[in-house]
Amino acid sequence: GFIFITVGILSNQKGIDILLEAIIYLKNIGKTNFICKIAGSGIILNNLKEYARKKEIEEFIVWLGEIDRKKLKIELMSSDFYVCSSRHESFGVSLIEAMVCGLPILSTKCGGPEDYVNQ
Repeated sequence: GFIFITVGILSNQKGIDILLEAIIYLKNIGKTNFICKIAGSGIILNNLKEYARKKEIEEFIVWLGEIDRKKLKIELMSSDFYVCSSRHESFGVSLIEAMVCGLPILSTKCGGPEDYVNQ
């Protein structure tokens, strides 16, 4: 199956709720051969986990928590692509890190990434 990853502070700006909605959609159309790794921590972490539980999508999510640079590289290298579901990014350092690791990128139109993520 596919493994995708996102990294960042878990806040409303990062749009993890948008990503969870995409996971719900995939599940509902029968596309269940994937895992989404979410690296980071923040004030909405428990709310996100509870939402995932209520929507019965926990089996598709691995909550990595806060990780150091060494573990981040390992997690990126063991993923198939990177997802940015942000509502706003001024630049998007995590996307650049993923690209350096050779990962394809999928991003919302959120500002900065539009300068270097092409269609």
